[in-house]
Amino acid sequence: MKTRMKKHLRKSLFVLSLLILLALFAAFTVSATGFQQFHDGNAPRIVDNAGLFSEEFKQSFLAKIKTVQDELQTDFVIVTTKDLEGKYIREYADDYYDYHGYGIGNKFSGTLMVIYIDPEGFSNNCWYTFTGDEINRFSGRTEEIAEKIQPYFKAKDFAGGVQAYLDYFAYHHHWYSRITFLKVLIALGIGVIAGLIRIGSMKKKMKTVVAAVSAKNYLAEGTYDLRNMNEVFVRSVVTKTARERSSSSGGGHHSGSSGVSHSGGGFSF
Repeated sequence: MKTRMKKHLRKSLFVLSLLILLALFAAFTVSATGFQQFHDGNAPRIVDNAGLFSEEFKQSFLAKIKTVQDELQTDFVIVTTKDLEGKYIREYADDYYDYHGYGIGNKFSGTLMVIYIDPEGFSNNCWYTFTGDEINRFSGRTEEIAEKIQPYFKAKDFAGGVQAYLDYFAYHHHWYSRITFLKVLIALGIGVIAGLIRIGSMKKKMKTVVAAVSAKNYLAEGTYDLRNMNEVFVRSVVTKTARERSSSSGGGHHSGSSGVSHSGGGFSF
């Protein structure tokens, strides 16, 4: 009987180890096989129709965009304009991304920022749209992005603003990837713990004597009787703090005129 149980334990440990190795292999190979080429690698990643950037800045910033594209396998585009072509800025950003060949892979993953300068000087606006895998990474961070970038644009430091956006995008892209990998490790840990619990349970069945985990078997019946039990409410304290409102907004999940799904957010300045 014991020999048969030991063989079963060894078989269970082998299967558990094999599953862990397969999960680790899948986690490390997803990023290597998931990359696809740009839908249009020649499309300009900086379109400065409003003339906000110097040529020197554009050349240096394009090199940084290329680094982000290579490392993160996603697209990054900046567009400035004084004409939204009769569209809301969100629609303009989504359509510009979809119809100019941007995005990586079959989900068209990437982000595009539009900076709109009103020729009349009444309403300057910025919008950043996310597509593909970036929707889940950044759709909940639109207000935080606005807080980071808006001060630059209000000070007319557009170069500093788009640099701050690129830095934020790259940092949180890496952060999200680390969190995803951590989830894999947690899932593996749960699997290992569950397997150890199962093995421990089987191991206990092989013993005729086990340690007691409580004293209830040694307590004489009727020798302990809890007679009175009640709750007394003392007081409650409620504090309220006013929540600050900003001029930023988020677009939630939506589809552009091409049918491609997007999310995003923006602000005025």
